[in-house]
Amino acid sequence: ALVFRSEIVQSSPQMRPFMESLCGALGCELPLPRNAADIAIESSDIQPDAAVEARFTLYATLRNRANFQQDYPFLEITLTDSRDKALVRRVLEPKQWLPAGAPKDTFPANREIPTRIVFDAPGVAAAGYRVYAFYP
Repeated sequence: ALVFRSEIVQSSPQMRPFMESLCGALGCELPLPRNAADIAIESSDIQPDAAVEARFTLYATLRNRANFQQDYPFLEITLTDSRDKALVRRVLEPKQWLPAGAPKDTFPANREIPTRIVFDAPGVAAAGYRVYAFYP
């Protein structure tokens, strides 16, 4: 059971409390799953700020399509030129993009999280963007 603890909890989420207490007693760890294939960016839009030069706001909705809770992914925002060539990239860890009202410890199963990220990109003449969710 200890060898396959992550798989057991993934297939039977109701077992997590029991497995966490078992790991606590035995000194093992039980990390949250990190299945990037189950994380989807349902929608995204980036808008320049009309009042502040080189400031952008990214609106995105991420969904955990898995039937189990997961760790939050990192987000990579890439501003591109008219040929889709990367001009600048920025990687955000979950605490940098997670909105205030979202659950802090886990990305709940079958749940959507909308986010709004404001960032500056001075000197970048962006024509497009890409957003990518991943686990390092």
